[in-house]
Amino acid sequence: MLWLLLMTVYMIANVWYTLLLKVSPLPKADKYVTYASMTTVFLVSAGILMSLGYGEITPDKQQLFYLARQVLFYVGANMATIIALNHTDASIFSIINSLRIVVVTILSAMLLKDLPPMIQLIGGALILASIFVLKLHKDKRYLSKPIVYSIIAMFVVSINVTAEKHMLNYVNPVTAVFWTSLFIAPVMWIVVVLRKGSFKKSLPYLKHKNTGWLLIMRPLSAWSFTVALTQGSVAVTNYVSSLSVVFVVLFGIITLKEKDQTVQKIIAIAIAFIGLTLILISKLAN
Repeated sequence: MLWLLLMTVYMIANVWYTLLLKVSPLPKADKYVTYASMTTVFLVSAGILMSLGYGEITPDKQQLFYLARQVLFYVGANMATIIALNHTDASIFSIINSLRIVVVTILSAMLLKDLPPMIQLIGGALILASIFVLKLHKDKRYLSKPIVYSIIAMFVVSINVTAEKHMLNYVNPVTAVFWTSLFIAPVMWIVVVLRKGSFKKSLPYLKHKNTGWLLIMRPLSAWSFTVALTQGSVAVTNYVSSLSVVFVVLFGIITLKEKDQTVQKIIAIAIAFIGLTLILISKLAN
C-alpha cells in the first residue's frame, strides 16, 4: 500500500529531523532564515523533479487559482508558526499543535466530505490522548499571550493542511510544490533581507555539520506527507503524522538518554500504538 509506505518514510524522516534538531544549533538561527532555507530546498528538489517530467510547467487557470490560494495559506501557516515559536516554548507549542487532529477532522468532514470510519476516528482520538499523556506543557497559563499565539498557529496550520488536500485533487504534487515554493521562497528571503543582519548572525548555525541532514530530512518528510495526502484521507494521514511526537519521545529515551517521566512516556507510547493499530487494521481491511 503506497499510503502506508509514504507514511513510514514520513515518520522516519520527521523523527530523524526532530532528534537531530535537538542536538543541532540550528534552532538558534533566525527562524525566518531557517524557513527561507527550507523553502529553497523544496524549490530545488521540485525543480529537479519537474525537469524529469513529473510536473506541469504551465498549469491551467483553475490550477493557478488553487496554487495562488495555497501560497497564501502556506505563507500564513509559516508566519503564524514563526510568531508562535518566537513567543512560546517548543514543548507548549507541540501539545497545542497536536489539537490539529481534531480541527482537521472537523474541517475535512465539513469542507471535503471526508469523514473516516469510526474505528479510525477512535484510533485518532487515542493518538491525541497519548500526546496529552506526555504532559509536554509545563506552563499552566492557558490564556496567556504565548498560548493564544500557539492556538492561532494551530488553526492556520489546520486550514493549510485541509486546503492542501483539496488542491491536490486538481494539481499534481510536484507541480504544487514547485509553484508554491517558487512564489514563497523569494517572499521569505525578502523578509530575511528586511531583517538586517539576520542572515549573517544565522550563517554559523547553517554551516553546522548536522544542518545538511536537516535540510534533507525536512523536505523528505514534507514530500512524503504531501504525496500521502493524495492517497488517503486527510484526517487519517494527519492522525498518523502526529505519531511522530510519540516516536520522538521513544527514540529520545533510546538515543538521547532522556529518562525523565519514563512511566508517562511508556504509557503514552502504548496508547499511541493501540491507536495506530486500529487505523492500520481498518486501512488494511478496506
